[in-house]
Amino acid sequence: MAALLVTLGAASAHAQSPAVPPESAAAQSAIKVDLKQFLVTQEAGKEVLKPADAVKPNDLIEYRAVYANQSARVVRDVTAELPIPVSLEYQASTARPRQTAQVTVDGNRYGTEPLMRELPGGKKEPIPPAQYRRLRWTLGQIDPGARVEVSARARVPSSPSAPPSTQP
Repeated sequence: MAALLVTLGAASAHAQSPAVPPESAAAQSAIKVDLKQFLVTQEAGKEVLKPADAVKPNDLIEYRAVYANQSARVVRDVTAELPIPVSLEYQASTARPRQTAQVTVDGNRYGTEPLMRELPGGKKEPIPPAQYRRLRWTLGQIDPGARVEVSARARVPSSPSAPPSTQP
């Protein structure tokens, strides 16, 4: 299962293990993150999301995280990150909200979809989304009592193989 990283200004904390620097503890405790993993299925021609307790090859998974400001004050500069495990393939254009989503193959250089790589001779080509390893959203400020949701989808590959290359 993936885990989200929540960043508040210059401080950050892992959503599942809140080891928070003392100076950011108050801001971090203001934001509650509820991360869920769903199996995306089709029933009677309609898409249905079910809790994903176990997955198998070809399964489509949706990660959803709801950020809720539980404090009485505005929390600013909120950023969320979702790592995509090497055992999963990110599905193109599924990051929501799309307008603030960025992707990376190396954890250093982020950009909007599709990421491009330069080939010899100056030509460019899109990097396959299955090679994206992390998503990031700039959530900005979250008002008291407000909630913001982010989501993305990934597929379990049909056959185990070597991890996709992350070289740009």
